[in-house]
Formats: sequence, structure tokens, C-alpha cells
Amino acid sequence: MMSPMEIIAGDFLPGKIYLMKPFGGKKLLLVSKKVECKSWLDNGIVKEKVYTADIASVEIYGEEETKSFLKSAGLGIAGGFLLGPAGLIAGTLVGGRKKRVTFAVTLKDGRRILATAKEKVFIELKAAVF
Repeated sequence: MMSPMEIIAGDFLPGKIYLMKPFGGKKLLLVSKKVECKSWLDNGIVKEKVYTADIASVEIYGEEETKSFLKSAGLGIAGGFLLGPAGLIAGTLVGGRKKRVTFAVTLKDGRRILATAKEKVFIELKAAVF
């Protein structure tokens, strides 16, 4: 299972990272970092595995709630078919809400990551570190 997060800043390169659990293994983050080029074939970017056991803390910095127009419209139409006009209004108002969390991850070696993810992914990471 892979859960996406987005690195904003820190000791690793900005971009997507994933919380993964290999078959029967420990949960880990797969992050990119820049290293000194060793040859002309090397682009200087490598993937590093950071196990959740190497994480010292995860601190929440902020939360943002967004609403998806397409999901909201889809749920409104579905509600309209099932429950008539009241379902149309309720489906439109309730549907398409997403919560994103901005958080900082501090590794035991002192390196840091500032990232953002869906609330569900953040809770999954926090539980894996606990």
C-alpha cells in the first residue's frame, strides 16, 4: 500500500513521497535527496529509505479544508436521484470535502521534512510512528 505525501521543504528534495509497507516489512518513507555526482551518468538524485522507526517526531503545523466541485456535483446528482430535491441539496452541500494537513517530520539524526498530505495519510503516518 502506498500513501502519497508532498515534501514542501527540508533536508530532502521537494516532491512526492510515499508511506509504504513492503510485504511483511516495516513501514517506510521513500524520499529523494541530492548527492554529489560521482560520474557523468549520475544525475545526483538518489532515493533513500527512511523507516518509521527512524522518525523522532511528527508535529502538525496546520490544516486546510478544501471542497472538490466535481465530487460535490456528483454527490448532488446522486442524492437528487435517490431522495429528490432535498437529496440534491444535501449531496451538494456535504460532498467533496477534503482535509489536508501540513506537518513536520524530525528524524532521529536531526534531518527534517516539511510535508503536506490528506488527513487520512497523516493519521496513518502518526500511527506508524507511535
